Amino acid sequence: EGGQGVGMMISMGGLRACQAGGGRVFSGGLFGPLASVVGEAGVLLGLRQPHQVHHGRTWAASARPDEHGQDSESKQNRRFAQERKKVHGLGRLSAKVGKPEVDVCRLEAVPRGTTNKYDVKRLRAQGLVPAVLMPIRDTQGVGTIHLSLKDAEIERLLRRHISEYAKSRLIRLVVPEGAGDHFRGWTDTEGEREGERVCHAIIRSFSFHPVTSQCLNVSLQRCPPGHAVKVRVPVSIIGQDACPALKRNGYLYPVRPFVDCVVSSDDIPASIEYDVSKMNIGNSVRIRDLEFQDSITRLLGKSTDPAETLYKMIKL
Repeated sequence: EGGQGVGMMISMGGLRACQAGGGRVFSGGLFGPLASVVGEAGVLLGLRQPHQVHHGRTWAASARPDEHGQDSESKQNRRFAQERKKVHGLGRLSAKVGKPEVDVCRLEAVPRGTTNKYDVKRLRAQGLVPAVLMPIRDTQGVGTIHLSLKDAEIERLLRRHISEYAKSRLIRLVVPEGAGDHFRGWTDTEGEREGERVCHAIIRSFSFHPVTSQCLNVSLQRCPPGHAVKVRVPVSIIGQDACPALKRNGYLYPVRPFVDCVVSSDDIPASIEYDVSKMNIGNSVRIRDLEFQDSITRLLGKSTDPAETLYKMIKL
């Protein structure tokens, strides 16, 4: 008659009897982790229910309703919801959804006073990437400055933007407090923290290891606010899902998928988008087909030719 006796051995007759009596059974026997009967709803559930433990022994809940009524059932349902959340990992998922986005274009600049290859090798072993910061054209007499960047921040930047796209992003080099003498005359604005200075720059080139693809060296050029700078802006393709040529086994072959131009350092476009949803096999994407932003003041090199081909749709 008690809940413990019912929970020790489960049979189909016992389940039916408990269901007819309006009781609830959480079995502690062989079928305990899988079986629970809710008599009021008449539904056999296959969810894993937590057992109640008293003095190291597992015992089944009583088939009779609790004295507190609905309050105790609501607490029990909340506990079951928490257990299911732990099992399915929904708590970790909700934590990831609310995580703020990291500014990948913010890099910490570490002073570097040596150019010896053995010292540079030791820096790479410590998780640093040697870098060179070049001046703008009107201050060539200043020379270059040597610094180091964190390898983890470079990898995070390349995960968000590939190397070609990263070259068109304005980088904020954060100079920590105490390193102002090494970067004297190179910083532009104040940092977020007290004592920090910020130097704006743009990445000119990367150097990678041929086997491990580890970043070995980074070359940057100073890019103060309000100055015109030469950049190579990549052309980004959109509308591929609706392109009729791609559905007929077409391939968009990149001939020269970028544009050389002069832009203002305050508004450097990450890319120039082009919609290929109406392209057919044999069509091409040319300079005259693009829509440029107002920040692009002048085109350079082959990009000055309106008939210059950027992409061509071919058939495989």
